Amino acid sequence: MDDHKNPSNLAPIAAWAGHGLRPPEGYNSFLEYAVATMDTRSLELKDIFSDENNRPSREDFRQAVKAEFDAICNKIKDL
Repeated sequence: MDDHKNPSNLAPIAAWAGHGLRPPEGYNSFLEYAVATMDTRSLELKDIFSDENNRPSREDFRQAVKAEFDAICNKIKDL
């Protein structure tokens, strides 16, 4: 039985590896593309009335997601 919640489980990734589609130029995967082009407007608007001095920017959200993505990629490389 596949454990889809286990980050070291590569089954979900392997299941799509042979789909025949290519990610956009400059990206190694659709996941990498999704991380890089993530829409952060809704996250930004959610806190639109919060303290202006402490409100995260769209770039803050992008950097946080990229850091999480990189951490997952590094864990996979270490397997």
